[in-house]
Amino acid sequence: MFQHSKLSLSTACGHALDCCVKRGAYMNHETSIQNSQSVLHLKQVFFDHLEFVRTGFPHASQQDVKVTVGTAINKQSDNQYQVSLSVHADRPGEFQSHVQISALCEIQDDDIRTETILKKNTVAILFPYVRSAFTLLTAQPGMEPVVLPALNINALIDELVQKES
Repeated sequence: MFQHSKLSLSTACGHALDCCVKRGAYMNHETSIQNSQSVLHLKQVFFDHLEFVRTGFPHASQQDVKVTVGTAINKQSDNQYQVSLSVHADRPGEFQSHVQISALCEIQDDDIRTETILKKNTVAILFPYVRSAFTLLTAQPGMEPVVLPALNINALIDELVQKES
């Protein structure tokens, strides 16, 4: 099974993750860690591709960075998958860049949620590595580093699935 999905978005209009923290409050509930363990296990995480190509220099009328996100799931064997996240970030006339990261995963549950778990959870785990890689790749002399926005991965994957239908 191989699936590939793509979605384009502007860094200016990225989906933000909402986070709420209550100060001074904590939960004092005892729970078994075994009941909380994930069925998803990442065995290995690695970068497949890191690329930065300067195509020009910054202009006074600097354009937004165009970001394209793609995912792929490749079944390796029973309950073993390779999940890839590919992100292109381009600023026309200045640079083109591409980062692809993959994870070798194992699912401990044969359930219909496997694809959803692989797409949403694995991509949510991998995306911060991609954000960091883009910032490092674009932190070059004479340019402003690209910092990709934090994304609501669930909403992003849901949008990708809708575009596939």
